[in-house]
Amino acid sequence: SAHGLSPFSGLMVGRWYLLLSIGLLHSIGLFHSSWALPAPVQTFFVPLPEAQINRSLDELDDRKGRVKSEMQSIISIANGGAGTIIYYDHWEDGYEFDISNPTQATTEIWGDGVGSNGIPPGFGSDTLGAGQVVALRDVVTLPRNASQIRYDGRDKFATTSAVAVTRAAWATSPGTVLAGSVEVCPVADYGRAFLSPIGEDVATDENFEYVALLVIPSRDGTQVLIDTDADGSTDITRTLNQGESYHVDGGILKGASLTSSEPVEVHLITGDRRDGYFAGYYETRWYTLYPTEAWSSDYYTPVGKSPNGQRTFIYLYNPNAFSITIDYETRINSGSMAVGAGATEEFSMPVSSGAHFSNSNGSPFFAVAAVGSGNGSEGLFGLFDNDVYDWGFSLVPGGNLTPQVVVGWGPG
Repeated sequence: SAHGLSPFSGLMVGRWYLLLSIGLLHSIGLFHSSWALPAPVQTFFVPLPEAQINRSLDELDDRKGRVKSEMQSIISIANGGAGTIIYYDHWEDGYEFDISNPTQATTEIWGDGVGSNGIPPGFGSDTLGAGQVVALRDVVTLPRNASQIRYDGRDKFATTSAVAVTRAAWATSPGTVLAGSVEVCPVADYGRAFLSPIGEDVATDENFEYVALLVIPSRDGTQVLIDTDADGSTDITRTLNQGESYHVDGGILKGASLTSSEPVEVHLITGDRRDGYFAGYYETRWYTLYPTEAWSSDYYTPVGKSPNGQRTFIYLYNPNAFSITIDYETRINSGSMAVGAGATEEFSMPVSSGAHFSNSNGSPFFAVAAVGSGNGSEGLFGLFDNDVYDWGFSLVPGGNLTPQVVVGWGPG
């Protein structure tokens, strides 16, 4: 006012300065309409790039040329709560510096009510209610052309509330007879140390004749050390950036280890190489591995042998340098079994029953299931035991059980 201006003049100048600053931010691409959107609580990388899956499927087909180069990609996101916002960042043009404040035109924001920055595929409006599922299906042709934006492996997305995510894929030829799916963990559940409870040296009816390992990191400059044959020596050393998947194409043995300098997610693709006379029959099972720090002495499985004879086998792995006793309880019976140091033992599930496995002295172990496994006891001389209903999963630690479950993908 000493210069002849009203008391509000400074405020007006400040407002013009703020508007000018916002205009400059717009002009250099540093301001986005999602500036005020909430920060995410979960972040995911889509594992298992199509080219690496295709390579494993081709190995399972004994490279007979029936696995074609066109892949069906499935990424299913089941929303657990109302009002969720999903920030979806495609890998092809690089990842956003701040995924909740994107600057790239390809990055989509779903659920914020603004259709101009993206609507979930298959939705009529840009809102996400509790229980709604964003099912992303895309056909990916190999070799991958990065100029084509697809919903596929290596994509990154973040959510403002908890979701359940499933990843599935198959080659369009031979189709879903050779397919698999895995649960996708949020980055908060990644780890730095993993052991494989199964391997190509585990004696089964060829369930694990082929075992491949795939790892995807959450941060740039992640060093990964892999001991494929569990002899205590590092066989593979790689430095990976976020979302850059590495594929060990077979040769994984029981007790194989992976350690990393930064958090990673690890999966296994397993199966039977149909290399004999009956080579038209396919078998594969995929698994999500949990970090060893999350291993427990207490696990549950809800899946038993089916009434039509399709068996479920649980493979119990003891990582300890001493033998342990694992107690089991099913709807049919209970008992115990010894698992030697570094050994994997097979448990045959009864019909229509789940099971609880535990170790009373608290020693950790790990367990995976092979569903639809004949183990040489069904079919024509056991030739067709594993070619139908074959799928697998890692058992759930007792401490992870909750009173609510969200199905990530229910294609039927």
